[in-house]
Amino acid sequence: MKKPIPILLALALTLGLAACSAASPGGEAPEATVHPAEGPAVTGRILDNDGTALLLAGLAQPYDSLYTVSLSALEEAGLYTEDLRPGERVELAFDGTVQETFPGQIGNVTGVTVIEDGRDRLYQLYLDALEDLWAADPALHDGITTLGFDLASTRLTPAERQGVETLFARAHGNPAVVEGTQQELTDAGYINGEDLYWPDGVLLSVTEKGDEADRVVFDAQIWRSGLGAYLFCDCTSQRLIGGDWEPYVVGSEAIS
Repeated sequence: MKKPIPILLALALTLGLAACSAASPGGEAPEATVHPAEGPAVTGRILDNDGTALLLAGLAQPYDSLYTVSLSALEEAGLYTEDLRPGERVELAFDGTVQETFPGQIGNVTGVTVIEDGRDRLYQLYLDALEDLWAADPALHDGITTLGFDLASTRLTPAERQGVETLFARAHGNPAVVEGTQQELTDAGYINGEDLYWPDGVLLSVTEKGDEADRVVFDAQIWRSGLGAYLFCDCTSQRLIGGDWEPYVVGSEAIS
């Protein structure tokens, strides 16, 4: 059973400060921006920039959790540039300091590398699908205090999944967040298994079908009870040059 979340190399092609523009219509990838430094390094994906901090999903051990990085600290060190966009894969050199909060806080960054051709915003595609489900039937989530997520059947890394959960919860009043399948959450006592009903929560899930690198087919669902659920079936999307994804197309919808 997954417990509630406790609230909670890079290939360097150029040296120096280099402004990175979006890919050209011809599909040319932007150059990597590099600020080299020695020390431990976090390889991660930027998921969000809220104006005060970057939300970063760590992609490799030992730094494979969800983190924040202070923008003011990056600016003071001369390391913040417009290249640090959501979706970019980056490597941050730092002094090894991580505050044990949730998300963890990375301190004293000494170097930044934006990894060429590493941008991918699949996580945003799934956030969009969950937001659309949320809006499809507001009665399903009326009065809830807990959000359940089952994103394990996607290609997102564990930290990217936590990022989706965190961003979604922030957008909806920061309710408690738990992870697990419907059965796991029933076994843990969140869902009333006898009545097949979650009194104070909803379960949001995304399930991928197939394993094509640049195309996804998935189902997405919001579930509160056996008679209260909304499902998008056989949604499809294609990855674009530059790491964004086409707006998904819903194959069919189902309501219970």
